[in-house]
Amino acid sequence: MKLKSFLRQGVAALATLCAFGAAQASVIFVSGTDAFSLHDDITYINPVLKALQGASPKSVLVIGGDAFSNTSGVTTVNGGANLTTAFASTLSNYSAVVFQSPCCSDPSARLNGNAAAVDAFVDAGGGIYIENYQGAAIWDSILNIAVTSVAAKVAVGAVAAACIDPGTSTASGIAFGFLPSYSEGCFVHQTYVNSFWTGEGFFALQTGNGGQFVTMAQGFTEPGTVPEPASIALVGLSLLGLGASRRARRS
Repeated sequence: MKLKSFLRQGVAALATLCAFGAAQASVIFVSGTDAFSLHDDITYINPVLKALQGASPKSVLVIGGDAFSNTSGVTTVNGGANLTTAFASTLSNYSAVVFQSPCCSDPSARLNGNAAAVDAFVDAGGGIYIENYQGAAIWDSILNIAVTSVAAKVAVGAVAAACIDPGTSTASGIAFGFLPSYSEGCFVHQTYVNSFWTGEGFFALQTGNGGQFVTMAQGFTEPGTVPEPASIALVGLSLLGLGASRRARRS
C-alpha cells in the first residue's frame, strides 16, 4: 500500500473514531423535580454532577443562580439567572450545563434565545441537565425528540396523573452513585411517562428524599469508560506514525 493511501485511510478512520467518541460522551438528564434549586438534596446533586462531568476535567456550568450544596468534587461555575450570549459562545469550555428550575416550572426561559448554541453543544458531546422538565417544545431539538407530539406530558401538581410513572432505579444508576429505590409513591413534579422515555433510550433513576426524586438519563457513560476525542486523536496519530516509519524502513 502506498504511504499516501495508507495515510488517507488512517485519517478517515481516525475521524470516524473521534466522531464516535464525542457522541458517546454526551449525557442528557431530564428531571421531574427541582432538587438543585429548591430541595438542595446533596445525595441527589452529587451523583448528577459526577455523571455530567464524567471523565472530563472541565467544570459544569449552572444556569439559574440558586445556591445548592456540592461535595462531589466537581467544580461548578455560576452562569447567572439566564444563559447569556457570552456564556453561550463559550459552552465548549464546560463539560455540561445545568438549567435550574424557577421554582416549580420548566426552565426553558433560561435558554434566553440561545437554544441553537445549546443544541450544538449537546450534539458535540456536551452534557445537559434540565431541572423540573415539563416538555416545553424548545427542548425538542436539543433532545432530538418530539415530546409534545405524544401523550408524554402531564400537569405539574396533578397527583393522580403524576402517579402513572413511579420511577425506578436501574443498575446503571446505582453504579455511579444513585441510591436504590426507596418507594413507589407519587411524584408530583413528574411530567413524563416511562414508556415514552424508555423508547427514546432513557432510563429511570430514583434517589434522595426517601426516593421521591426522579430523573431520566440518556447517553449515560460511567466516568473513564469512553476516551475523549483528544485522547483518541493522540492514539490515532501514534498509529499513523508507526505505519509511516515501517513503510519508510521497507523502502
